[in-house]
Amino acid sequence: MLAVVSLATNVVAAFWTPTLTLRQLPQANDLWPEDLSAKGVNILAGWKQEPADSAFGELWVRESTDSGGAFAVAERLAVDPTKSARDLSIDSGGGSHWAVWSEKRPTAAFPARARIFLGAKLYGGGFWDYVPVSINADIARHPTIAHTAGRLFVSYQARVGGAFRVIVQNARTDEGVFSGPTNLGSAPWANGAPHLDATNTRLYVAWSDGRIRLKRATLGGAPAHDVSWLATQDLGEGSSPVVVAGADRVAVFYHRDGGTWVRVSQNGGATFSAAKQLLDGDPKVFVYVPENAAMSGPRIVLSAFGGGDAFGNQKRVSSNDGGLTWTVQTSNANFLDDRQEAFTSEAGTPKLAEIWFADLFEDMNRIVFHREE
Repeated sequence: MLAVVSLATNVVAAFWTPTLTLRQLPQANDLWPEDLSAKGVNILAGWKQEPADSAFGELWVRESTDSGGAFAVAERLAVDPTKSARDLSIDSGGGSHWAVWSEKRPTAAFPARARIFLGAKLYGGGFWDYVPVSINADIARHPTIAHTAGRLFVSYQARVGGAFRVIVQNARTDEGVFSGPTNLGSAPWANGAPHLDATNTRLYVAWSDGRIRLKRATLGGAPAHDVSWLATQDLGEGSSPVVVAGADRVAVFYHRDGGTWVRVSQNGGATFSAAKQLLDGDPKVFVYVPENAAMSGPRIVLSAFGGGDAFGNQKRVSSNDGGLTWTVQTSNANFLDDRQEAFTSEAGTPKLAEIWFADLFEDMNRIVFHREE
């Protein structure tokens, strides 16, 4: 069932580069694309690999400095290589790639204990530097990172005193020391995790406590880099939000009643359009959940994952007019593709890039990449 009507003029015919395999492993090992980021011609692709049926595993990345024409050798992200990790989020900007993830730090009293760590690396070379991020919580998971104008922002969920909280911390990129935590509210562990994005002047954090909450902040410039929080907004019932922003435009995608919905603002989040259903599901049969989104000018692209009877039926939903009309495409990969999107550029022209999971049905799993020509 698909509840989308779009104008033919909203379709951009894309020609794609040949597919590149970034990682290939036997099917006894699970592979999951975690995130993709791009700035100019610099791309970073990240994934998790693990024994089958394991929630934690090893996090790996590969970098390209020519818009995905070729990729450097894979590098593992780990503060302690003996510990497993998950929930990788990456961003690029200011001459560096940035990554955050949750890494196990078990104790006898709390074997599920985990911490958030940050890694940073200059484009095209050098080594990854690591710093801790998260507060002293029982467990910290589901981080997302955004870089903008000399600042890093990280959101995550932390269990503090038995309650799950939405935490945001920030750091100046020239200092690498994170601020104390800003506690935005509570969110259930399942389907409530925060997601953030930032422009040069604004920060947006979305999460769910049964309703979609959006917290905005205005960002001051150098040298103070002030962060001024605004009132929390209620965008209606929903879960599993994904927010993406550029200039004054911000889109918030979320799951509700088995389907995927969106609300779009053209004025920096001051007001939003009415909720629009992009994908129609049935909570008793199958669901579509937002997974990843990217924005470049008026182009907005969302990947939504299908579960239940639609298991592995991922959809790409895109708009080329700032969210006024939308077009839906079925994924072009096999089975569980878990697609991640980002915009790279060559000579100032945006190019959509993607990584996804491909099952060869030949006892091998792959992480693959392509981008628009």
